[in-house]
Amino acid sequence: MSPVRAVWVVPESSTRSLHCDDMDAASSEELESFVPSHGDERERILREIRIRRGQKAFRDKLIEVFNGRCGITGCCVKGVLEAAHIRPYRREKDNHPSNGLLLRSDLHTLFDLNLLGIEPGSRLIRIHQSARHAPYAELDGIALTTEHELSGAALLQRWQDFLRSSAK
Repeated sequence: MSPVRAVWVVPESSTRSLHCDDMDAASSEELESFVPSHGDERERILREIRIRRGQKAFRDKLIEVFNGRCGITGCCVKGVLEAAHIRPYRREKDNHPSNGLLLRSDLHTLFDLNLLGIEPGSRLIRIHQSARHAPYAELDGIALTTEHELSGAALLQRWQDFLRSSAK
């Protein structure tokens, strides 16, 4: 059997939108009603990323003590590694390295939302039930991969926050 070449010809004068037959009316309406914005949000997004990374000295110190790797996954792409505070930042003293973790940006977000917790004694990672699906389910139960000294009091406080959020 030899291959068959198919050619689709759409008249240029056609003014109606082409949609897949199985596309429902709601998604068709959504596509037709989209109006692109003339604004450019890229600068705001980059500014938020810079703010998210926290104080430069704090991040630089954590990159040093974590050997440039995420404390959970070992990811070494510095562009996505962020300085996470164990006890949320409230004052300059909170930028102490023992109150910090170097985390991949998505894990930092989960940690801040109490969807990722760290057991203080064992340093085992725990994932909240609502986030326990791929790719995060596979992280549940693994150990934090750093020998860096972390504040036991900060870990305990954060763990209690995680447990409270898990009970909801």
